[in-house]
Amino acid sequence: MRKIVCLLCCAIFLLPATAFCAKDFFDAIKFGVSGGTVKNVNAKLYNSITKGAFNDPNLDGNLDPGETMIGTVKIYNRSGKLALESPPNLNRDQLEAWAVLNADRILNTIFEGDLSQATGQSSDAVIAQKNFSEQILEKVNPTVNEFKGALEYENLDVLGETANAYSALFGYNWGFDSGATLGLMLPYRYTQMDDGPSSKSHFGGLNLYFKYPVKKWDKVTWNLGADAFGSVYMLTSDAVDLLGNLKYGGGAFTSLSLDLSSVLISAGCEYMLSDANVPGSLVDTDDPFIDKAVGYVNNLSTVQTVSYGLNIGVPLAGGKAAVNLEAVRSQFISDDIPDDRKEQTTALVSVAYRPTETFELNLGAHTVLELTDIDVWGLTLGTVFRF
Repeated sequence: MRKIVCLLCCAIFLLPATAFCAKDFFDAIKFGVSGGTVKNVNAKLYNSITKGAFNDPNLDGNLDPGETMIGTVKIYNRSGKLALESPPNLNRDQLEAWAVLNADRILNTIFEGDLSQATGQSSDAVIAQKNFSEQILEKVNPTVNEFKGALEYENLDVLGETANAYSALFGYNWGFDSGATLGLMLPYRYTQMDDGPSSKSHFGGLNLYFKYPVKKWDKVTWNLGADAFGSVYMLTSDAVDLLGNLKYGGGAFTSLSLDLSSVLISAGCEYMLSDANVPGSLVDTDDPFIDKAVGYVNNLSTVQTVSYGLNIGVPLAGGKAAVNLEAVRSQFISDDIPDDRKEQTTALVSVAYRPTETFELNLGAHTVLELTDIDVWGLTLGTVFRF
């Protein structure tokens, strides 16, 4: 699976795959410095806010040798609660030593168990929703060989900061005479945030899956399936030049579909495991805080994702069009993820039009619910070519 992930990284030109390029902890909060000879630090970095002050007689905005913090450095979580506080009057080396000593607490306050939480939706959430919508739930169309393509726009409000996400999805399904389906998906997502450090992120993935109809009745089909995936997430900002991780995992799923001619009802569930990793060979730094950050990612616990959902599809115009109503709920089980970020529900409505037997256009709108301090809505335009 790791080989697949590395090949994916090369294919989408995201090299090096992951790295932390800030020189030290002060570099990561420097974007929040303002003022004159007395500089204030007010760095809102994702789920945290770091506050402090220091004397800056040369007005360069740096904590230079001979300069010290005025009082303590305080780090607050997204609820405004004090997470940790430094000793008073630290110089830059002492501030770095304190940050190294408390690196896990600092990083968990900033990222809350997943680097991709920084841009609103975790990689696990994106993977779970795409898997369910594209490979598990049945839509109003036959199971045959087909190419898929979709473009998506999402507007997000993340802790009061506006973000825009642009996604592309490419897929291919092979249909067999037995009714089995073998498929692959290539999702890509770019997110740009209007936050203090001007954050931008890239997410790319590769998903392989197999689905088999183990039992067919008159109007009901029962499917079983499995999938494996790999992905890369990269985040750039004024706080940190480049950071990210590889993620890989897999799962098993089952679904039932009821075809009543006038309506198609499909329901299913999936259990998925995923791990994050930053290969040490891809990080070129001698900074102890950055080494701690790499260790933080590598020590995050395995995420268990349980998803279940339902789609109701209604064919229209003699089969040339259809309306689909879909809802998918995912639960993320990990000690590293905060309780109010462990569930999300995606609700989607889409309209499909088939001008020919082999070509289909889709237009959909969706929203994401249950994520505390995060609001999401989006539009999707997709095409399907069957042969």
